[in-house]
Amino acid sequence: MVSRSGLPLGYEVFAGNRSDVTTVKEIVEAMESKYGQANRIWVMDRGMVSADNVEFLQQGGRRYILGTPKSMLRKFEQQLLASGWREVHQGLRSSCARLPTPATKTCRWGPRLRAGRKYSFFAAVPSAS
Repeated sequence: MVSRSGLPLGYEVFAGNRSDVTTVKEIVEAMESKYGQANRIWVMDRGMVSADNVEFLQQGGRRYILGTPKSMLRKFEQQLLASGWREVHQGLRSSCARLPTPATKTCRWGPRLRAGRKYSFFAAVPSAS
């Protein structure tokens, strides 16, 4: 966990042979018991995403940004491509599609140039409405 300015506040260490997807509930509960259930945003890569973990985050009213699994991206590729792009920051565009999960959408950010290469980022995020 980091502060708003990016300074480390807390961490947990897990066995190296443990799958990331199995650590979500434990790390969230540990951080919330130490620091309270603040108005934080949980950010996790696609290796930590499962239906159970998303449900756990939603049931607790938590805000989150999760890496979208590749299988889900393929499922919603046409929706993402058809929804058009909007500029969200200089040089950064976004395209979003609603997911069947309640109050969730998947978004694609890109292209963003770094070292002459284009990058796209995908995430499942809670919908505003």
